[in-house]
Amino acid sequence: MSIEFNPELFLDVVFSLLLVLNIAGNYLVIYIIYKKQRTSTDYLLLNLALSDMLFGVLIVPKFFKNTIIKRTDNIFENVWMCLLFKKGTLPYTAILSCISTMMAVTLERYFAICHPHSFKKWFSTRRVKMAIVICWLLAIAYYIPYYIKAKCRDVDYEIAQVYSLLSMILAVLELVFLIILSTKIYVSLWLKPTGIHPSASQRELEERKLKKKVTRCVLAVVGSFVLSYIPFFTIQALSKYHILSDNNLFGFSPKKLIDLFLAINAAVDPYLYAFQNTRLRGFLRKLLLCGKTANGQQE
Repeated sequence: MSIEFNPELFLDVVFSLLLVLNIAGNYLVIYIIYKKQRTSTDYLLLNLALSDMLFGVLIVPKFFKNTIIKRTDNIFENVWMCLLFKKGTLPYTAILSCISTMMAVTLERYFAICHPHSFKKWFSTRRVKMAIVICWLLAIAYYIPYYIKAKCRDVDYEIAQVYSLLSMILAVLELVFLIILSTKIYVSLWLKPTGIHPSASQRELEERKLKKKVTRCVLAVVGSFVLSYIPFFTIQALSKYHILSDNNLFGFSPKKLIDLFLAINAAVDPYLYAFQNTRLRGFLRKLLLCGKTANGQQE
């Protein structure tokens, strides 16, 4: 008796596992950063974790619309419920916030490493909080025409093509921006002479070491983002221009694969923070040990 492989069911199982990893990991990152003294980088990583977790939760109705949600389709009879959840407008708003925040955190690291003298001026706590608000406002504003013109049941071909073209242009610009800044950061921090005198104080050496650790965390997140979003936008473009049919990619639905790549990135990010950032690892260890030290003594 042979078991027939069901691509859609397989994707549903993988997505469910990613959802669990997403919520668990991002919740821990949000909790840990919230409990400790926060730097400008921490505020941006906090918003990144929040955006990732919101995407993971809000994409559920769209991802499962042909399986679980199909049985309760009456929930989405309301046009706004359908547009916001079933068509994925809300989760994609969270993704846009995530992309904007990713660009902001890369820019923050660029100034911290390459222009340290002007860093505090441009990345004060107040300015970073304002930048986070702007990230969300831009994400919401991007979809306003979609709210106004688009319909739930019938796809508006014109607006779909406009959004597809605009998304691809923005994606290329974003990737170029991230790759250029990340390269500059890497060259400045690891390849250029340190500029630190041999007699430099222990404090200066520790500061540079900390910069490397924080930057390594950010570069890992950016790398994950680039690797996830290149196939995302490639599949999206091929699907929109009908180069790929609904089940043309090894039996998988391109639309589901698009969301799956986003889900992978959202689930992986918090674990990259934890493994790359010493302070986050320390707080996580402390949290798991319920405030006890390695010797079992209460702090």
